[in-house]
Amino acid sequence: MTKKQETQEAGISFHYQKTGIGQINITPEMVVCVYSGTPNRCMCGCSGKYYYTSWNREYSNKRRGYDITDDEINDKMVRRVLKIFEKFVEESGGDYTQVEGIDDYIFTIETSPTRQYTIYLKQSGD
Repeated sequence: MTKKQETQEAGISFHYQKTGIGQINITPEMVVCVYSGTPNRCMCGCSGKYYYTSWNREYSNKRRGYDITDDEINDKMVRRVLKIFEKFVEESGGDYTQVEGIDDYIFTIETSPTRQYTIYLKQSGD
């Protein structure tokens, strides 16, 4: 197994800030979509872009209420954002305050004043 395959299958693990300190282990199969855009702006898509996973397309269609189009599917970008999260967490030295967790299924980091990444997971119970 190559290092790339190990990373894709193993996923990432990190602490994040919420009411207390949370911890989560994320595997690619859990990811519904990712967002890449400008921090502190509207996240409707006007200041960034959403990338959906092919493996959770049906789930996304139901949650969103209308179909995900082929041009919105980008598994490569989803994996790239997971790697960016992993590197960011490693470089922060375990500073969990750098990862914002919302309702235990949305996680955001700001890697620069001009770039934010957000991971959306399947919600528990869905």
